[in-house]
Amino acid sequence: MGHINNFQDFLQIHADASGMSREEYTAYYLSENLITEKDVKIEIEEEKVTFMLHEYENNYVFIAKSSKDLDKLMDIDKDMIPVKLLEFANNKFKEIKFIRNNGYLGAGYALMIDTDSVVNKLK
Repeated sequence: MGHINNFQDFLQIHADASGMSREEYTAYYLSENLITEKDVKIEIEEEKVTFMLHEYENNYVFIAKSSKDLDKLMDIDKDMIPVKLLEFANNKFKEIKFIRNNGYLGAGYALMIDTDSVVNKLK
């Protein structure tokens, strides 16, 4: 294997070896290691909230599963929600660090892989 310049190269090399596109490989790898459940329950400020978790355009999006879960979120400190989601993702998948995607404009809360932490591990 040659010199890897960045995280995209790293993913592409493994995708090529698996006969997949880079996006397919990323989704497959993370689904095997992080997203083994579509619904996740997370305790935030003594409330247990169920989120649907899915991948969308390299984001891992947490959306309240029901109107009851959405109502629970309304009573929780808005700054605490992404903190607890990050704790969940980073504890579930220890090899890769996740960060909040503050530019995500869709429904729910989006996390993405901190590619800087992955690149630093490759050095």
